Amino acid sequence: MKFVDTDILIDFYRNYQPSIDFLDYYYSMDEILAISSITQMELYIGCRNKRELTETVKFLKQYEVVHFSRSISEKTVKLIREYNLSHGLLMADAIIAATVLVSEGQLFSKNASDFVFIKNLNVDRPY
Repeated sequence: MKFVDTDILIDFYRNYQPSIDFLDYYYSMDEILAISSITQMELYIGCRNKRELTETVKFLKQYEVVHFSRSISEKTVKLIREYNLSHGLLMADAIIAATVLVSEGQLFSKNASDFVFIKNLNVDRPY
């Protein structure tokens, strides 16, 4: 499963061409991309009005949303315990990383440096 980090979707909303090209590539291949439910929440929180929220809800329907499970929660706690003090791992990033790890997926993030220190996490910077 291929996961998209929040930053790429924010770039898409800002009409940043590399993000548009990256997502269009996967759409053209009819590949379904996934997001963590924390990404969904971050995007909802970023909405400034009801119109933006409605557009965001509609936009995110094309993604498979992977919700919290006990195993994702437990993995998040382990990642925070292991990497927060040494690397400054934030809670949202830990949840996204745990979701990808538990799903045995790949993460696309513009801020790959926020994740590269996490053992066994497959993370790529798409642009």
